[in-house]
Amino acid sequence: MPTQFDPMVGETDAMLRARSAGTVSDEALADWIDRAMTAWTSPLALQGAHLLNDVLVAGTGGPGDSMQAARLWWSQERTAYAADPAGWDRRYWSRYLRRLASPDLGPDLSEAEVDRRTAASHRTARRTAEDLVREGLIARRDADDVLHAAGLE
Repeated sequence: MPTQFDPMVGETDAMLRARSAGTVSDEALADWIDRAMTAWTSPLALQGAHLLNDVLVAGTGGPGDSMQAARLWWSQERTAYAADPAGWDRRYWSRYLRRLASPDLGPDLSEAEVDRRTAASHRTARRTAEDLVREGLIARRDADDVLHAAGLE
């Protein structure tokens, strides 16, 4: 059921259904994904495009385990989005900011590399938080909560 709030989500939904039905080729799907990822701004639609890209890269030519998992995830996210688009976006951007504030630190890194990655991650998180607040994508309080939880504020 396409949402009235975001036509990009409806287009993603249609492409996911077409892929599930086996009515879109790998080449057509790849072209659609390229266009979607370079032109769209909707976080949910972009998540759907990434999801379809993962399915394509995994090599599933039609319905299968990964396609079924993709459809289940998409259905859950669409339902949550339809119920509260602004809330869905806020949660998305909060998760995004949380990931930025938490650098990927593998076990084999030197202390200096851990420090470098942590500092870079924290700078990026602070800068991104300001951008998200300025663009109205996240409330100042939500951004501050994420930064505080990461030990940055």
